[in-house]
Amino acid sequence: MKIEFNLSSDQFLEWQSFGRRQRESRVPLIVIISLLFLAVGYLVARPATDRGGLIGSTMIGVGLALPFIAVLVWLVQKRRNPEKNRTKLLSAFGRFYSGQRSFEADGSGWKFVFEQSQDVRAWSSLVLVAKTQELYVMQDAYTSYALPKAAMTAEEQKTLLELCERALLPNDKLWSVSMVAEPQDYVSAMIRDAWWQTPWKMLGLCGAGMACIWLLTLIVADAYTPFPTPVSIFLILSLPILSLPILQGVYYHQRFQTYRKRSYQIVEIAEDRVCFLMGTLRETREIRVVLYRWLHKVRESRRVLMLYLHPTLVYLIPKANFKAEELAKFRELLRSHKEHQSSN
Repeated sequence: MKIEFNLSSDQFLEWQSFGRRQRESRVPLIVIISLLFLAVGYLVARPATDRGGLIGSTMIGVGLALPFIAVLVWLVQKRRNPEKNRTKLLSAFGRFYSGQRSFEADGSGWKFVFEQSQDVRAWSSLVLVAKTQELYVMQDAYTSYALPKAAMTAEEQKTLLELCERALLPNDKLWSVSMVAEPQDYVSAMIRDAWWQTPWKMLGLCGAGMACIWLLTLIVADAYTPFPTPVSIFLILSLPILSLPILQGVYYHQRFQTYRKRSYQIVEIAEDRVCFLMGTLRETREIRVVLYRWLHKVRESRRVLMLYLHPTLVYLIPKANFKAEELAKFRELLRSHKEHQSSN
């Protein structure tokens, strides 16, 4: 099959947005800082002195204003950043990416031609194929290729998918496992991942959070119990320790809704690779191959296996979806490739 085409600006924007990760929200940090200002301001203002009252009132004012300022900044950035990024991408498209392209594929590989350059690849180098709204996106280990659906007939699209599936789906598949995770699987894995990847950051956030909750608990206990009691002392000491895991769990539980929409549903396991599939029973939308030798790290918790392609990209496979002998064999495959990589 051979096609010739020009990417439109909308198709280029869709191509560039494929697989892009959103930045994490800073709302938890802003909330902690606001509560700290409120709590410390209250404690400073409580003694009946003019100086303490002024400083405490100022801190309380800052604590009350921070959430509103954060919301305003977020609204401005939400309106500005997409348009700013769109303008930059369209400028790059006009300068570097507009022009005639051609794509040719047969049983041995594909050739992609743009202006004076061409890429020739064997099918063994393909690592991903995905269907977006207007495109087929193919990736090897170095770059990606965008092919408009409108440039292909239905028969050509079928041929392309058959060639990609033949290259990606393992011939020596041992078994398939569902990757559909329960909320508790995702939450527990992400909490562990946060502590593994950024322990100092998590320690600082937890320390600030514990100080904040401790101060708020002290204020409540002081307001309702004039003299320390065993109950108030217990609350002051235990509430921070009990609250932080709950708050962190709530945060990751909210993120699970987004993860579930974008995660793979099936993993096919072979001797040298895993193959991730996303889609429905009628249609596969995305296939990605990861060789064991590409893995940066493998970690295991009580509920999930965590396969890291690099420090910030992890694939979660719930252990509950394995049979006992499958899980033992999979651990052996991962361990043997890690040992072989270390020996080299």
